[in-house]
Amino acid sequence: AREMGQAFSGRRADDHVTDQDRMMLDVKVKRGRLAKYREGLERAIQLESERSMDCVRAKDHRGLKQSLTRRRHLQGYLERALTMQSQLDRALDDIEMSHVTRDAFAGLSSAAKALQQMHNELPLERVEALVDATGALREEKERAEESLCSMALSEEDDRAVQLELEKLEASVLSDILPDAPFTDPTPQAQSAAADPRVESSPAPLKRATANASESEDNHAKGMVEGHVVAM
Repeated sequence: AREMGQAFSGRRADDHVTDQDRMMLDVKVKRGRLAKYREGLERAIQLESERSMDCVRAKDHRGLKQSLTRRRHLQGYLERALTMQSQLDRALDDIEMSHVTRDAFAGLSSAAKALQQMHNELPLERVEALVDATGALREEKERAEESLCSMALSEEDDRAVQLELEKLEASVLSDILPDAPFTDPTPQAQSAAADPRVESSPAPLKRATANASESEDNHAKGMVEGHVVAM
């Protein structure tokens, strides 16, 4: 009867879930969750980059700084996610090779704690709201954006944001300001410009003045000749 029960259940007597099986399942679940988190972050960073350029074109200084701040925080989360992914991959390799050592346990525990901490700071639901294209999660998206803007940046990250802000705004100014006047770099032109004996009037103006003088001379000459003929 026991054998029949085992046959109907589809399990052998020695077929049981080991601690190694549980660990592998736990790692795979965490890795799958982390992959989804990472994809969301990458998409959110891309959208923030596009928003930054919109703010640049609109000359929205405040909006640009907020967008760059949010993107900087998102990039930090992405770097942490990539580090955790490497830890989970190594732990899974060790478990599959039956190298369940103290280091494997430590790596798995560290990744699990880091993942939980990151999820507490920026839940996956908020990451999904940041990339929501339908607008159905608008309120959650606004809360996520406010949360990112309120987070303090490190001194290094703050400098990086400020430098990028200045760079982007300078690119707008370069598009607005007129080009500098052309200066002939040849030595002859520079010598002529520095020589006080050289007239500063442009060549077309000189020609116009000369033509006007010649026209006045011809007119006066014609009047004299007419007077002589009249006599």
